[in-house]
Amino acid sequence: VVHNYFPVPERPFVFNLSTQNKELENQCIEFAKNAIDLSHKIGSNIYSFHAGFLIDPDPSELGNIVNNKQMIERSKGIDTFFENLEIISDYAFKHGVRVMVENNVVSSTTFSRFGCNPLLFAEPEEAKIFKNNLPKNVFFLCDYAHLIVSANSLNFRCSDFQDIIYEKQLGAHLSDNDGKEDQNKKFNSESWFFEILPKDLEYYSVEVYESDLDILDDCHTCLINYLNKDD
Repeated sequence: VVHNYFPVPERPFVFNLSTQNKELENQCIEFAKNAIDLSHKIGSNIYSFHAGFLIDPDPSELGNIVNNKQMIERSKGIDTFFENLEIISDYAFKHGVRVMVENNVVSSTTFSRFGCNPLLFAEPEEAKIFKNNLPKNVFFLCDYAHLIVSANSLNFRCSDFQDIIYEKQLGAHLSDNDGKEDQNKKFNSESWFFEILPKDLEYYSVEVYESDLDILDDCHTCLINYLNKDD
């Protein structure tokens, strides 16, 4: 599956379908179309990317965004995101590719720095808006590491978010963390997300940043065991 910022361009930029910068907006749309072309070429019928941001950070700032950016009005950012999503959705549909939108992660550090949530699709109320406006061949990709961090920062229950998106959910990204920051750590059978993870999704990804293949294999086996276990 081709995901988000791939293939990596020669000149880095931040992929943001909510941007109000027309040059960047066109660049993001063309980037998504190229990723869809690649998906079609390699026989993959899914392309996924993150929901939009209400800021336009520099690539060097990712992971430590500073609060010196002009904020995009939330309703305007949502409208722009769905206008661009419609364009990408139409292009993907013609190429036999479905689109997945991934939930963003809002850490307590990010929330404190901006005094608000500067990212889209990170909490239940916005998930409702997204669900009601998805084009026909667009679905949800839930990153559960993102979800637990955002839930702790924004004070909501992960199960509430899960209940809202389930009808349109196609995929899952799985890793663990301390509940405060997205760390892509290994997981096990006791990891929290197994309490709510659906067993009937089409796509699951072990998104663990670990070079030890035995650890990755343990995570994969843990997931397979969960999916095959009778309730």
